[in-house]
Amino acid sequence: MGLMSSEKRHSSRAPRLVVQFVTLAVCIATPIVGHFLAASAHQTAIETAFLVSIHAAPAAVVALSWLIAALFSPVASAVWIVIIAVAVLAVTKQWRPIAAHLATVLVPLAYVLIIKQIVNRPRPDVGVTTPGDPSFPSGHVAAAVSVVALVLLVMRRVTHSAVAWTVGYAVAAAFVLCVATSRLILGVHFPTDVATSLVVCPLIIVSIAPLMQRLFRVPGVGAAISERTADRGVGQEEAELS
Repeated sequence: MGLMSSEKRHSSRAPRLVVQFVTLAVCIATPIVGHFLAASAHQTAIETAFLVSIHAAPAAVVALSWLIAALFSPVASAVWIVIIAVAVLAVTKQWRPIAAHLATVLVPLAYVLIIKQIVNRPRPDVGVTTPGDPSFPSGHVAAAVSVVALVLLVMRRVTHSAVAWTVGYAVAAAFVLCVATSRLILGVHFPTDVATSLVVCPLIIVSIAPLMQRLFRVPGVGAAISERTADRGVGQEEAELS
């Protein structure tokens, strides 16, 4: 029995190690790619032409894009993350899981903000007012990924419904893509800026989530759900006896 359990742990650990290795390689390569993009006049011209082609969006779409920019900037997203964390903590009274989740979702956001300064890629020049910070990668997209990741991590601890997870992941993906698209419509990011955050941030979260779970000594999702199920069963039995 112990041998089978050990084999199961090793078999489940192998894919995780592959993902973590890929994530490390991507994180190392990202600033290198960023410097290449910033220095390439040809690549900049191609991406700028694309932004110009979609810049003439309907006024309602542009207004919605500005609203998204305000609600999910890195600073605003940090506020959303704190609100979600406090709400979950107030309901569950368990600080370890929420601390692990916070550490998990804040690391990719911090990584992106650091890479911005290292690469220092200028913003697109499409005739609009752009933020003063560097362009690569997109901080808004990273922030959006962090917000939805926190919601999904919390959701995975409170339900084992495949339908709920599927809907949750679909809504999260659609939301992040809307944020990414809004940055292009406004002409404040190159396509490769948003694409980089779309790839790197989820990879970092998937890779470090198990590490943070062990660091904060948080039981696995299955154990947490089983514990709640057992608690409900005990509560029902006590109610029946009374």
